[in-house]
Amino acid sequence: MIWKSSWFVFLFFPVFVYASEPTVVSLAVPPGLSQQLCTSGPLWKEVTVVWMGVKDNRPSPAIGEQQQRNKDPVTIVAATPLERTFDSALRDLFTTCGMTFVPHGDETILRLEVEIRQFDVTGEKKLVSGKGTARSELVFEARREETSATTIVVTAELYAKGIRNRGVKQVGKLANQLLEEILREVAATHELQNLK
Repeated sequence: MIWKSSWFVFLFFPVFVYASEPTVVSLAVPPGLSQQLCTSGPLWKEVTVVWMGVKDNRPSPAIGEQQQRNKDPVTIVAATPLERTFDSALRDLFTTCGMTFVPHGDETILRLEVEIRQFDVTGEKKLVSGKGTARSELVFEARREETSATTIVVTAELYAKGIRNRGVKQVGKLANQLLEEILREVAATHELQNLK
């Protein structure tokens, strides 16, 4: 008698199921925004950091939804993963405004990491009108090896009315406005400007 043993390996990946086919929107930073935000001089003069990147810790990759009267909501997703969009945008903002990135450093070099806690845009279509809300929250963790971490939370909120006629396209526009607004808030946050 010959005995054979078999081994099975099961891999599990998160699967997100949407009520309807999600709508894809492109997110882009307006050209020249970083230069505009530091026209008065470097915001981070002589600040050197090890850039640890951006993590998207939201429970779903969706960036919002368009709610429709008597219909299932339309889910909105970004064409590019949100952490990649923010990583590129924040790198550009920080380096344009004076920060220097190094690939590694000793325990005296500041390490900077960003977590996306929220990036959510909702459009609501009613019979004769519509409205939109948008909110983003980023958490910055700055630390050196020998000291405890400093946590800085940056938020942005937007509200819009009269979006009914353009529907999902207007929600995409609001998402891009939210991206720009959160970057403006990052540049204006004194706790981040005071990083040394």
